Amino acid sequence: QLECGVVAVVGTVAAVELVTGGRRRGLGVAAGGRRRYALRVDVDNRQVEVGDREASLTRTVPFDQPTTVDQPGRLPLRVLVQSSAHGGASAGRVEPGRVVLDEPRVAVAPGQTLAFYDPDDPDRVVGSAVAA
Repeated sequence: QLECGVVAVVGTVAAVELVTGGRRRGLGVAAGGRRRYALRVDVDNRQVEVGDREASLTRTVPFDQPTTVDQPGRLPLRVLVQSSAHGGASAGRVEPGRVVLDEPRVAVAPGQTLAFYDPDDPDRVVGSAVAA
């Protein structure tokens, strides 16, 4: 158990610039049989902060560069949000500068594209943004 502010080295990563927040695979730090997730990445200082799944969860995803299709300026907007080509969509609402999810999920790495879908017609894209 570490006190707040105490840093312990638990492993090494060959290419810290390739690690993204929320990543689990390839970190090599499943200490005590528990999976660890990248919580924060500091490329300049060559450090990756890791924690358990609960520490990696969030309900808010800040974003930049939003685009909307068909409903410009109508916020908040109920949507399904997808941030990975291989992951499922999560229900939430788009607000100015962020998406607020109905349920917590593993944090989205900055630079990821967020696709917004109509919750009543999940095949219809209503907008997108870039996670900040």
